[in-house]
Amino acid sequence: MGSLGLVWYRRDLRLLDNPALADATRRNERVVAAYVLDPRLLTAAGPHRRRFHLASQVAQGAARRGPGGRRGGRPRD
Repeated sequence: MGSLGLVWYRRDLRLLDNPALADATRRNERVVAAYVLDPRLLTAAGPHRRRFHLASQVAQGAARRGPGGRRGGRPRD
């Protein structure tokens, strides 16, 4: 089955040049990515950052289609 790595996306949602993702894929045979959207991040962000953040989530979703690709939920304190 091989090793399994976890990448927890916090604020940096880049796919192509993300150091944590690159390290996890180099060290592990399989990688699970996790991200929780905290509405407070969007509230505190300006319009350009908010647009970039939401566009990055769309790109992440498109890149992760398939089994286990996307789950919904609500962040808890």
